[in-house]
Amino acid sequence: MKSRIIIVLSLAVAAVSCARTAREELLPQDLNGTEPRIFGANLPEKDIIPGILNLYVDETLAETLEAATGKDGWVEVASVKSMESAGVVRLRRLFPYAGEFEARTRADGLHRWYEAWYDESIPVTKAAGGFTPIPGIELIEYNPRIEIVGNPELVEILDAGDAPIAQAASGRYPFDDPFLPSQWDYYNDGSRPGAEGGCDINVLPVWRAYTTGKSNVIVGVVDGGIDYSHEDLAANMWTNPEKTGNYRYGYNFVNDTYLVTADSHGTHVAGTIAAVNNNGKGVCGIAGGDAGSNVKGVKLMSCQIFQGNESGNGATAIKWSADHGAVISQNSWGYTTLTETPASLKAAVDYFVKRAGCEATEPYNQRADSPMKGGIVIFAAGNENRNYSANSYAPIYNVASVGADYRKAYYSCYGSWVDISAPGGDARKGNQILSTIPGNRYGIMQGTSMACPHVSGVAALIVSKSGTKGFTPDALIKKMNNSATPIASFNPNFQMGAGLINAFRAIAGSGGKAPKTPSNLAISVQSNNLHVSVTVPEDEDDGVPNAIQLYYSKADFTKVSSSLMFSSLYVGDLNPGETLTGTVSGLDFNETYYVAAVASDLIGNQSSLTSRIQIVTQGNNPPELQTSGPLAASIKPHESCSFDFDIVEPDGHFVTIELDPGSEGVVLDTTVRESPKVKISGRDIPSGSYRATLTVADYYGAYSEAVMDYTVLENHKPYVKSTLPDRIFSSRTSGTEELSQTAYFADDDGENLEYSFAISNETVVNMTAQNGKFFLTPMNYGYADVTITGTDVRGEKAIQTFHVLVRDGSSAWDIYPNPVRTDLYIRSGQEATCRIKIISSSGSVFYEKTTTVTPFEPLKVDMGKASPGVYTVLVDNNKYNVVKL
Repeated sequence: MKSRIIIVLSLAVAAVSCARTAREELLPQDLNGTEPRIFGANLPEKDIIPGILNLYVDETLAETLEAATGKDGWVEVASVKSMESAGVVRLRRLFPYAGEFEARTRADGLHRWYEAWYDESIPVTKAAGGFTPIPGIELIEYNPRIEIVGNPELVEILDAGDAPIAQAASGRYPFDDPFLPSQWDYYNDGSRPGAEGGCDINVLPVWRAYTTGKSNVIVGVVDGGIDYSHEDLAANMWTNPEKTGNYRYGYNFVNDTYLVTADSHGTHVAGTIAAVNNNGKGVCGIAGGDAGSNVKGVKLMSCQIFQGNESGNGATAIKWSADHGAVISQNSWGYTTLTETPASLKAAVDYFVKRAGCEATEPYNQRADSPMKGGIVIFAAGNENRNYSANSYAPIYNVASVGADYRKAYYSCYGSWVDISAPGGDARKGNQILSTIPGNRYGIMQGTSMACPHVSGVAALIVSKSGTKGFTPDALIKKMNNSATPIASFNPNFQMGAGLINAFRAIAGSGGKAPKTPSNLAISVQSNNLHVSVTVPEDEDDGVPNAIQLYYSKADFTKVSSSLMFSSLYVGDLNPGETLTGTVSGLDFNETYYVAAVASDLIGNQSSLTSRIQIVTQGNNPPELQTSGPLAASIKPHESCSFDFDIVEPDGHFVTIELDPGSEGVVLDTTVRESPKVKISGRDIPSGSYRATLTVADYYGAYSEAVMDYTVLENHKPYVKSTLPDRIFSSRTSGTEELSQTAYFADDDGENLEYSFAISNETVVNMTAQNGKFFLTPMNYGYADVTITGTDVRGEKAIQTFHVLVRDGSSAWDIYPNPVRTDLYIRSGQEATCRIKIISSSGSVFYEKTTTVTPFEPLKVDMGKASPGVYTVLVDNNKYNVVKL
């Protein structure tokens, strides 16, 4: 995809951990004995932030440190000799003093966590050793690096003007946001290459029937900073009632300031959760409200832990968000090579789960303004395609990623510790996630970083609908897990949690009557794709089914089971008795399958199964590159050319397009993806012969190549073809003179040169070049040297200079200046030989000479020795011209 405009952005979590076992991961309260545990000592040095450790201390040492703490929150290290002797240069609480929430902070032991900055001359591997003798330290925790990383993929930048028009009038989309039709993760009808119908979060019917989000639900986005001024986010930003201006949208844990700075990753995540809906702008957020009906969405609290290459502490941010009203903590970040959840993060997670939404003091009841008693901490599972993660601590709710086809995205981590899956995109199959990015722009990304906010958004919708006194995180999790769409049949080798999150089922629950059985099921085969047509049945209580589900298996079956694969064809605005068509893709090649259909309503009630149809899939054919012209070209350095192709994919698969350009100056243009162009610019390529290769491949590895040979010829330097004559204008209003460029400059390559002009006196004359001509325009009386430089594409130059005179043509002679102090000039309008005499007022001759005078070589007379007075200049050229000086 080398030809697109790209932004390489970090895409998701890099999290590492072993699969958890009972009591394998110790919390601080599990520690016994006098020897402190050291966490992270075996990490690679590059994965540890140097110069800082986290310390968990006992109550006695905590009291000592608090007594030495100033109003600024920093410990006076010199007054705590044991810390000073260990090389500590700065010390403060990891979870700062929490004001009204300090009591519950202390009740959970979070006041016993400290950040210790030590002398960086101490090697990282030996830093912990200086703290082990200090009485009262129970745990020493190296500070592991946190990152938002992953395999960088193309990010396509879209401006609002590029959006398609939402099809709100058809009834398919409830809102007018122009990019909504491109958000397949919300409504996937299977029409996109590499997609299976129904592989989405099923949110559109929630918006129509139940909720679009409520502003009393606050989501803490622990990530890069959110662009709080974005046109599609500003209305749903949380604001701190204690702050004003740009300091009220969250907290920057990198710089320890309330000023949040916009980050692409954090802004993209935020848009999925709560971009403003129905505002005629950009994208939709899952819980973004309904601006058209003046319904506010859930609130986005920006807890910034990434800024450039710097990072803050994620645990601190999670705890802070709980103390400021968040009940959902969104985390698309993780650790590089860590294999265990840090105790400091466990402490923050436990605090959030238990204390979010609760009052500040015992018995910590649910706040009257909070929709939930307690909170949920949601993490992205990671992008390393492995079965372990550092986020496997049980209270963390982990999210894996699927593409648009129910299958694990190629990068997603998986395992028994994963709780649920969500759409995160799969660039190899052509479907990524569209959301907001800074500067009122929109872009596509992929990763478990993108799957995670889908779950946070659905959780926010559930809390918006069901949140009330006594509603708990356990109830929320049960709703999400029990309603998930089963996807195990698509992922037999991977554990992907409860399934694909399903917003409508989580909120609507069950009930109602099943639709009638579909009829007239017909199937045709194209490679491993099934093209389906079926008659829509009636639905007694809903009028029409929501979808026709196609179940298929290599083994014959008589009933629906979790072992069957499926695809959903949305009925949309069809009526009973009308024909629904669609495509099921991704089957194995050259295999026998049995296919049947059921009709289902929104909450999953299904009709009886149709009769099975036996089909045999076909083989895979490579995509074709077709071109009508030769695949060889020879161009001059100033020329360009293109090789134009059409892609024919006989099997209807999504294809990737790659170019090996052979040299700089060759680009791939996929503006029309089915008709790529390889563009070659001789300007940017050294002279020589080259070869470029264009490859188009489908997801299954079948490919075709086109080899293009191109030569950039040697460059010829431009030259002066003929000398420009000097120009005389008889009036400053004489009008513009046109001169042919090719009459005076030449280039054997046939190149149109770029011309520039240097004019010694720009008040006298102006010169421009356009359409093969020079345009010379007099401006004022006077003289100027004009230098023209013609430059070719390689920077080679041809230069010539000519002279321009603008004079009053009504006089045959110019005698200047008058009055004169030193040199006097005498110039004719044309070349003339004459006798010149200068006479004083007393009649004496000061100067007399016979000479030739021209317009561009005036006679110069030194008048510096003349006595002051009036002189008469006589010019004898058949008759005298008299000028008094």
